[in-house]
Amino acid sequence: MLGRIAIRKVAVGSAPRVMAGATLGEATRAIRCSTDRDRVADLAVDTLERFAPACEAAILLVVRGATAIGWKGFQRAGGGLPEIAVPMDDAGLVPRAVELNVSLRRPSTELDPIDRLLLASLGRSDGDLVIVPIAIADQVMCVIAIATADDAPVACAESIAAAAGAAFARLMRDASR
Repeated sequence: MLGRIAIRKVAVGSAPRVMAGATLGEATRAIRCSTDRDRVADLAVDTLERFAPACEAAILLVVRGATAIGWKGFQRAGGGLPEIAVPMDDAGLVPRAVELNVSLRRPSTELDPIDRLLLASLGRSDGDLVIVPIAIADQVMCVIAIATADDAPVACAESIAAAAGAAFARLMRDASR
């Protein structure tokens, strides 16, 4: 007892899901309206997990200089994702997607060594690696790396990335005021 308030032990489980919105449109709206960058990333990852069932694993990579560093992600098979850093000065899908500001996709049989390592870090040795850029004012700041089965649809990833880019741009504008 502390004063007149009974204090009990509370079991704390894993972090609750950050779900927002019952539809893809509602979820992307929630991403765009998020109040901080961690919430944007959490909602983007959660939205991918919920609305892209073919997406077996995904990670947001933040582009910082000559490296893209893993930030948040998920793996449907369970377990966490390892810490990931992708060099931006080597060949590969991540540097190309950042340079061209377009989504890129390749099957595992056509991947460069660094891309094969990224796919393996996402828990797959086969299937496709998809890289979707998140741009702010036409400059790519982050990418979403996605592992899927061969030719599996992940069309909603681009709308999720666009919502995240809009949210990050708004947060940067708000911070500069």
